[in-house]
Amino acid sequence: MSPFVRRVPGRPGVTLVQIVDKSSGQYKIVKHIGSARTDAELAAKMEEAREFLNPGQGVLDFDTVDSA
Repeated sequence: MSPFVRRVPGRPGVTLVQIVDKSSGQYKIVKHIGSARTDAELAAKMEEAREFLNPGQGVLDFDTVDSA
């Protein structure tokens, strides 16, 4: 299985963001991205984790409407 982003609860009010790989039925933390206390911090940590997994690959914004 390839590495993936995992969010796990930490201390009360804290969410941990980690890059994890599962092999032989066991999870191994590849990289600990950090901890977030607010939704904004969590979004930033999740984006940092996605960039770590797929460097240079942007995210398409499907919410914008082209008026052409």
